[in-house]
Amino acid sequence: MVHPNLYATKRCPFCRVNLAATEEKCFSCGNRVGSLDPKTGYARQPSRWKNTLVSILAWLAFGAYMWWAFFKN
Repeated sequence: MVHPNLYATKRCPFCRVNLAATEEKCFSCGNRVGSLDPKTGYARQPSRWKNTLVSILAWLAFGAYMWWAFFKN
């Protein structure tokens, strides 16, 4: 296993631009990037918990609507 401090740069997982290992935002595409993955040399994609939460709420609302529209007696 390669020690993570050996890398001086990391690659953006979205646009593949080389960034400094300490960067938190890509200067090219503007996306947030996470910490360095020592196995690949790419930055990890940060979690998108807000998008996941909105998606779950939308599916729940759709399910409630389907129940109300078609299965309610």
